[in-house]
Amino acid sequence: MNSISSTYRNQIADATWYVNGYNTINATPATWYAAESTGTTWTGKIGLMYVSDYGFAANPSSWTTYIGSYRSSSITSNNWMYMGLYEWTVSRYSSGTTIAYYVDSNGGVFDIGVSMIYYAIRPCFYLTSDVTYVSGSGTSSDPYIIGM
Repeated sequence: MNSISSTYRNQIADATWYVNGYNTINATPATWYAAESTGTTWTGKIGLMYVSDYGFAANPSSWTTYIGSYRSSSITSNNWMYMGLYEWTVSRYSSGTTIAYYVDSNGGVFDIGVSMIYYAIRPCFYLTSDVTYVSGSGTSSDPYIIGM
């Protein structure tokens, strides 16, 4: 965070990140969200995406599909968070083991024992309440512009 100017750093809210999860990929995003909303916490400005974030980024018609079945092209083609990479999530196996969840390059969500596995991370953060939308449609050619 020290390399981010104080102007931008002050626009990122301190947040409580729930470092919890579920014990199976055979659950819907709503079930995941409920499991991720309790348990062990960490407070800070930047975390990683939750499994439920990835699940709810798909078209709402997919929200009744188990997260482990998100490898379907009909889901990945309509999931704005899908990037075709192996990416860590903040979610872990709920029993407190060293098992964490990741999104694979085909869009599925799986668990694995954490060791020296080099997957991508996608920093996530919450903006403070005084940050407002200025302009933009959110595309690469017309990004969102925000201000205070």
